[in-house]
Amino acid sequence: MKISALTTALMLFGAIALAGLTERALTNLPVLEREIGEHWPKMPMRGIAAAQIEQESAWNTKAQLKTSREWGRGLGQLTITPQFNAYLEVVKRAELKDWNWQKDPFNVRYQITYLVLQDRANFSAVNAMFDDDVCRWAGALVAYNAGMGTVLKRRSQALASKSVDAKHWFGGLDSVRVPIESKLLYGRNLGEMRNDYPRLIIKVRSGKYEGLL
Repeated sequence: MKISALTTALMLFGAIALAGLTERALTNLPVLEREIGEHWPKMPMRGIAAAQIEQESAWNTKAQLKTSREWGRGLGQLTITPQFNAYLEVVKRAELKDWNWQKDPFNVRYQITYLVLQDRANFSAVNAMFDDDVCRWAGALVAYNAGMGTVLKRRSQALASKSVDAKHWFGGLDSVRVPIESKLLYGRNLGEMRNDYPRLIIKVRSGKYEGLL
């Protein structure tokens, strides 16, 4: 039987010795590992998916962000707004059709399954746009956080101006802004918030998870 790097690490060092990983992360990483294996076994740079959950919820299975404009819940922060209910879209997927989200919105397995499936779809959608997997992941993460339209609009603007390398996110599309991104959200510039999402996940958080999944 194949033993994963995560399982081996836990056996050899124990939870506390895995520097930088919280108990909540250690509890739920095996679920992420299993869902990646089932739904996206060829996922590159798997530590990024773990870092994304850390960014979204700090691995708090009951995490909530509720404001007048949105309500996000769970590890992947599935969001309900006055105009959109992510759960209604989620259960259209065959893999998630049995999720009774009204009674169990924080379900760990379904939350993680959704995140893996959505990342896979976004990564595939941006695959041809970028030159390397780091930039592909950045584009996929922005699509998860702000919608694919953000990526496409920035890319279209970059291609039209020819002043930015549209084949890269960092040092490329991260310097482009569409008009709405000059607005403030929660007191911060929207464009910068959107840029921070992939930057923090890829460049700050993901390293501690690489090689574990």
